[in-house]
Amino acid sequence: MNEFLILIRQPKSQLIRDGSTCASEGSIVGMELCDHSSQAVILYVVTTRFTFSFTISFKEKDITKTVLEMEGLLVRRCWALAGEELKNQFVIARKMGVYFYQPEEKGGCQIFRGNKKILLSHGPYLIVVSELSVNNEINDDKVTLTVYDMQNSFIAYEASFPDISEVFIAWNFIFILCMESGKLFRLKEMSIESQLDILFRKNLFDLAIKVSERNNVSKKQLSNIYQFYGDYFYKKRDYSNALKQYMRTIGTLDTSYVIRKLLDAHRIENLAEYLEAVFQAKLGTVDHSNVLLSCYIKMNAIDKINSFIQNKETVAPLDVEAAVKLFRKFGLYRQAAFLTKRHGYPKRCLDLLVSDLKDFKQAINYISSLESDVIAEFFTRYSKLLLENVPEETMALLGEILKRDGCSEVETEKSWVQSVVLRLIAYPDRLEAFLEQSLMANKVDVKLYNLLLYTYLRRYSSTMDNGPAKEQISRKIDQLLKNISHQIFLKDYDAVINACLKYGDRKSGDRTLWSFALQYFSEDPTIAEEYVKKLLTSSELTGDVHPMLAVQTLAKSKTLTFACIKDFLSHWVDKESKSIEMDEQDSLRLCNEIKRTEAIIDDIQKNAQIFQMSKCTACDIILETPTVHFLCKHSYHQHCFENYAESEAECPVCLLDKKRFQNQCKTDNSTSSEALNHNFKEELINTDNVIETLTSYFGKTLFPDKNAEVENCEIRQQNTSKSVQSLNPFEFESDD
Repeated sequence: MNEFLILIRQPKSQLIRDGSTCASEGSIVGMELCDHSSQAVILYVVTTRFTFSFTISFKEKDITKTVLEMEGLLVRRCWALAGEELKNQFVIARKMGVYFYQPEEKGGCQIFRGNKKILLSHGPYLIVVSELSVNNEINDDKVTLTVYDMQNSFIAYEASFPDISEVFIAWNFIFILCMESGKLFRLKEMSIESQLDILFRKNLFDLAIKVSERNNVSKKQLSNIYQFYGDYFYKKRDYSNALKQYMRTIGTLDTSYVIRKLLDAHRIENLAEYLEAVFQAKLGTVDHSNVLLSCYIKMNAIDKINSFIQNKETVAPLDVEAAVKLFRKFGLYRQAAFLTKRHGYPKRCLDLLVSDLKDFKQAINYISSLESDVIAEFFTRYSKLLLENVPEETMALLGEILKRDGCSEVETEKSWVQSVVLRLIAYPDRLEAFLEQSLMANKVDVKLYNLLLYTYLRRYSSTMDNGPAKEQISRKIDQLLKNISHQIFLKDYDAVINACLKYGDRKSGDRTLWSFALQYFSEDPTIAEEYVKKLLTSSELTGDVHPMLAVQTLAKSKTLTFACIKDFLSHWVDKESKSIEMDEQDSLRLCNEIKRTEAIIDDIQKNAQIFQMSKCTACDIILETPTVHFLCKHSYHQHCFENYAESEAECPVCLLDKKRFQNQCKTDNSTSSEALNHNFKEELINTDNVIETLTSYFGKTLFPDKNAEVENCEIRQQNTSKSVQSLNPFEFESDD
């Protein structure tokens, strides 16, 4: 028998298999065409001897033949093309089993023994009709229809029939036609609920999960299956596998259900693992945190405790009170201190550091990180222990706090200082040092000021020898009494003004005394305006209070009026007006001099010059020929010029002025930039007129322009050569 396999496509057909190959390859039993890609299709062909695949390309029109297996098929109804669920494989049923083929190679194999009569594919199922075998003997009267679930590897349906003539798929049902009995059977797939119910009764939870995932059940339904699976292992006391299933229910199943079960079974390690997974899913709560910490403590897992409380990504907050109580109960003071510090419980943290851990240095560091408003409370509570164990660090902390801006209210700052002083009474040396620092920070009142004076006097009286120590104390007492703060505390305003005049000298004193006194006057609601006027009038002698500073400072006062500063501003305006008038006169005078000089230069360059000098500039004797004349209107006897002149082209008198000017220029240029900057800063601090100082240093090239310097240098060279030529009227005269 000759067979031909012809592929018909536009514009012409193509022969794939001719009759000459029938003898060697066998006759065709079945074939199926399926899509392979957008570029080609696959034609599966099975003969009595071989199984082939032909790859047919659309563009190149090439056909590639591949021998998949050197074994064919004798029964014509025992092949099928599977669907997408089984990856579109070509399936052949032989006596030993079912074989799968892919376009270029052989696939897997499932061992289903028996003589197959019909093979059909439907979704994930393979439908096989085979002869019934009883005790290895074939029964010709009955056949068996078996529906295999190939994805999950189980038999979905199996039944025997007296005779099956045809099996086909229609409307998503499986129809079985029995011609001899005249019956048509229909197989309908059970609902997913019914399938799962059967699998649950048989404890086939793995299979139930696979079936549910294939049918895209809801997350809640799938979670229920995992719960049943976990309960199944739990009843068998297989707690590890039960935990694996329970962990898959996180997010849907109430965590308290699993927690109760694991606690009842005393599975602390498994419970800790479950709660870790809950936190990893970012579903942890305060209660979960407490239970997890309890588990860690019972497991003695210190590393896990540290990792948990130090983890910045922990979603749920801790019940700090309960956690600290638990840590202290089991002696985990370091962890408790870290927890209170991180969550803002300073009182608890310091109690742990000082009372339980005795880590006083850490306590000092923690106190220094707090706000100034709350430090006094903690220092009052632990001052004795801190001063006894870490006195140097404690005093350094107090000094650092005094330097802060800290409290916005001055009275609050002073009350804090007073509370600290009460704790330092038993430590005279420490008290004296603290009061000195407070005085420098302007955070003491009259009582503390007097207390500092008392400590000085007491130490002075207790020092017996008249050595350097006693002299040092005496100097401190003298400086304290001279301090302007003393007069301020006593509200002795005249003394304050006198102290500013005496110690606020620009050259040898402290210029900030004026602004300090002005600030105090503006804040004192009981001060009379006459003292403010007197202070401003006195400051005019030194010029240390700028009008803008005075206006800004006194504007903050709620009691002072503009009248107290009116005269001061009026005097300043008059002074500045006179200065402006003098500057304008100087400017006009210099402009006139420049114009006059420019006129002389223009006259020399454009007009003939007449020399009418009658006396020699050098000897002051009447001129007699031969004489030498210069455009600068200086004339000389020739012998006087030769005796006094250093250059034949320059006037001796004018040459002296020129050299003096050049020396001055050299001196200015030789001054280093560092020295110039240093002098500029000093003069800027001490000057009364800032603008004048800035202007003078611009003239000294404090901010030089290199391009301008080059251009000016070239211009000066050109002008010098021209002036030398023009000053000597006899330079171009001939010897004749």
